Amino acid sequence: MRFWKKIKTEKDIATLMDSYYGFHDACIVSVSYKSGTTVHPEGKMHFSGENGHRMRVLFHSQTKKKKLELLFVGLRQARLVGWQECCTCELYDAHLSIKKGLLPGKAKQQIVWASHINFDIENIDNTISEPASTYIISNELSWRLI
Repeated sequence: MRFWKKIKTEKDIATLMDSYYGFHDACIVSVSYKSGTTVHPEGKMHFSGENGHRMRVLFHSQTKKKKLELLFVGLRQARLVGWQECCTCELYDAHLSIKKGLLPGKAKQQIVWASHINFDIENIDNTISEPASTYIISNELSWRLI
């Protein structure tokens, strides 16, 4: 399965969650971000459009022997939590949802992924504390097993 599958519906979410056992006993191995913005040799800056901001996240799992790659397109926000004094970094579950009206003035929907099933998008707390959750919000999400 090397081709990308898009998340557009609740059924798509269920397929991904079933395919990777709800992220149980998985971990984030690496994250790559590209803004799509560049500076040309003559010094002019080229800004990407809304969907130029992309983040790839690679997961490994003890349960599913294949790697999972998520591609977030149109990245809006991300909070990556690294080492924590209080706990290890494996995932027991994950939250994945499609939300409308998250951004003021925007009718478009966004995809929300978080490292904990009970993540509440309405009560994001970005204070530096532990335990903390990783979350990613984007316009689009595609995935593949590799």
